[in-house]
Amino acid sequence: MVLWVIRRCEASKPRPEAGGGAMNGFFCMGRGCTNATVRHLTAFSGGSTIYFFKNNMLWRFAFFWLGIYASGLGFILGLLGTSVHIRRFQIGEEATLYGVYYSAIHRIASRDYSQEQINAWAPAEVDQILWEEKIQRINPFVAVIDGVVVGYTDIQPSGYIDHFFVSGNRPRQGIGANLMGVIHQEAAQRGITELTSDVSLTAQPFFSKFGFHVVEHRFPKRRGVVIPNALMRKILACST
Repeated sequence: MVLWVIRRCEASKPRPEAGGGAMNGFFCMGRGCTNATVRHLTAFSGGSTIYFFKNNMLWRFAFFWLGIYASGLGFILGLLGTSVHIRRFQIGEEATLYGVYYSAIHRIASRDYSQEQINAWAPAEVDQILWEEKIQRINPFVAVIDGVVVGYTDIQPSGYIDHFFVSGNRPRQGIGANLMGVIHQEAAQRGITELTSDVSLTAQPFFSKFGFHVVEHRFPKRRGVVIPNALMRKILACST
């Protein structure tokens, strides 16, 4: 891997700094810098590469795009470094799954719902027995990263997805995609021809990316508070 370290120069000459196997880039931005805006980039991994930019617009353009691509590269490398393990729920993990459920709603779904709706949907206190019975009944798959449960979902014999939640502490890390993959794999093994789910406003764009379509907009109540969602469906195969 090649790492770029960009540092601001206050003197007329950049000062190379000692480093390991990474690549260090130096450029001038202060008044003390000469007209060679980017003085040099030194590579310590197998050789040296020096670039000179004498045009201000050129170096601005170059570093603008470098910043964009570096940011994207970091995100991609983060995904590549994240290993998601999917397995069946185990008895005793009910409370852990409520933590995932709670954080997903309070940290992710909160952008689409009011605080009143969020509190009604995922209260701080819940009937432990009812929750345990619910989780044991749907028998979900759980997503685990480094031994920590970070998401879960289920698929019922009818193809209905009752719960689909990713921890609010681990968004945008490919966890949802892994869970959706398991749903499709399980559906294929069981011969299920369609998937359905009552999907929150927040999750609808995600489900749409996987081929689900809105069938009906719904307005169910939780603890007396309306929490809009939509019934979504995906046809997997034509029934005969």
